[in-house]
Amino acid sequence: MRWVRTLALWTLLIGLATVGCGPELSEEELGTIQYEVPKVPGADQPYELPPVSGAEADDAGQILPPDDASSHSSDPPAAPAMTD
Repeated sequence: MRWVRTLALWTLLIGLATVGCGPELSEEELGTIQYEVPKVPGADQPYELPPVSGAEADDAGQILPPDDASSHSSDPPAAPAMTD
């Protein structure tokens, strides 16, 4: 079974040593860079996200308003109250 480990090690080493080896690409094959942003209608207006409430807001990490019935007011405080 030692030969299996040796074969696996050599395969790994050869594989890592040849990563990135391949045919060289010409400038034409690399493509072009766009320096100007295309004008898209409506791109300057923000997208309004739909309102989220209840458990969905908790999952999304959103803060619920204090008057929301689904807020977790029955949860124990995170730390004990400070007393003198």
